[in-house]
Amino acid sequence: MRTGGPPVDIRFRLNGTEVSCGVDPAERLLDLLRYRLSLTGTKEGCGEGECGACTVYLDGVPVDSCLVAAFQTDGHDVRTIESLPPASLDPFLRTGATQCGACTPGVVMTGAWVRDHPELLEHHDVRELMAGNLCRCTGYDGIIDGVRASLEEPRPARVAEPGAADPGAGGAVEPPRAPVRAVERAAVRGSGAAYRPSTLMAALEILEERPEAIPIAGGTDLLVHWPARVAAHDATFVDLTAVRELRAHRFEDDALVIGGGTTYWDLIRDPRVGREFPLLVQAARQVGAVQIQARGTWAGNIVNASPAADGVPVLMAYDAAVTRMSLDEKESVPLAGFYTGYKDMRLGPGELITEIRLPRRSYGIQRFDKVGSRAAQAITKVGLALTRADNDGSWRVVAVSVAPTVRRCPGVEALLEVGSPVDGPDGFLEVLRHDVAPIDDIRSTAEYRETVLARLLYFGLRGSVPAVR
Repeated sequence: MRTGGPPVDIRFRLNGTEVSCGVDPAERLLDLLRYRLSLTGTKEGCGEGECGACTVYLDGVPVDSCLVAAFQTDGHDVRTIESLPPASLDPFLRTGATQCGACTPGVVMTGAWVRDHPELLEHHDVRELMAGNLCRCTGYDGIIDGVRASLEEPRPARVAEPGAADPGAGGAVEPPRAPVRAVERAAVRGSGAAYRPSTLMAALEILEERPEAIPIAGGTDLLVHWPARVAAHDATFVDLTAVRELRAHRFEDDALVIGGGTTYWDLIRDPRVGREFPLLVQAARQVGAVQIQARGTWAGNIVNASPAADGVPVLMAYDAAVTRMSLDEKESVPLAGFYTGYKDMRLGPGELITEIRLPRRSYGIQRFDKVGSRAAQAITKVGLALTRADNDGSWRVVAVSVAPTVRRCPGVEALLEVGSPVDGPDGFLEVLRHDVAPIDDIRSTAEYRETVLARLLYFGLRGSVPAVR
């Protein structure tokens, strides 16, 4: 019998009530809510952060609770579907957006968040914001219509927090009163442990002492299909989400510095980033949906080392350098030279990526293309990021899903810099064959990838580069 490791004591605010309990290091927030706190409105669907049935609010932002370790909620605010007034469902009933009900709580949670934050619609449309909630029964028009209808109606009376003062006009609905108590251990158990350092040095000290420990931040890759990965439940985790030095991003005179814990959503919501580094925002908006963007980190995308990564190519196109740090060493490594092979990188035990630095310069051409099986929540079949700097005319051409790693294409860069004429997509093919090495797999063939990449280059540059005609 799996006896489990030592529990992690946490205290967090759940639907307005303080809750204290001990959680297993292997326990997800979804498990805690459903099976131990009896908040069964939060559903288990895909288990990989795609369907959105398990959507809850973490500090006011929608997240997939199947991809959040329970111990990561310590000191935070969690809201579930039970915290919303019943009238939040009404617009979806009127537009025919409900049927079996499995996805409905997640749909209503995200829809209510959009309703409560109409300022998001200045830069996002409803369909994009709802892309993280899938439905196999009703189709999506009814869901989108339901959200739009809610934006035109008075907000439902909100749920009152225990002991809250009179909320004013509209009144409030009293929430279910669950006792505040320490709850029993979860059935899902592991033999590992979890550490929650609050400083970078403390995190590095733990990793020095426990080199087998796994750093965790967003968890959007690490916790995919977690219940079935029994052997992984025995791991020891170092949670980086409480390390303030890693979370912030900042502009310096000559660089944008992205902290190791900066999320996609952090940069999406910063208009200055959108102005100076638009490819970062374009790529971030295609990483899953808001539930993933709010948790996933740029550094996590780098160390995941997927050849189909969305964040890595645009960072590489902007000449990013990563700062890797241990207790004894700190070094800056160009991202273009960070990978040494498939899932291999210049990052050793006890080291973390603490910063990503992008030089600030002007670009005459910037482009990001992602080809997938659908418009949202798709793994890249073929991708491309490219820039041309104004100061020296240098090109950065980065290819995705056509090699063991995301990589620059030096042959294509040289061809563009010398201005060799290209009269059609085939004009890029011979050079590309020296730069990339696509394979046949379940998603695409090597020939398809090579052909599409050449077409992305040709049609993306024709009209803006005289030699591409």
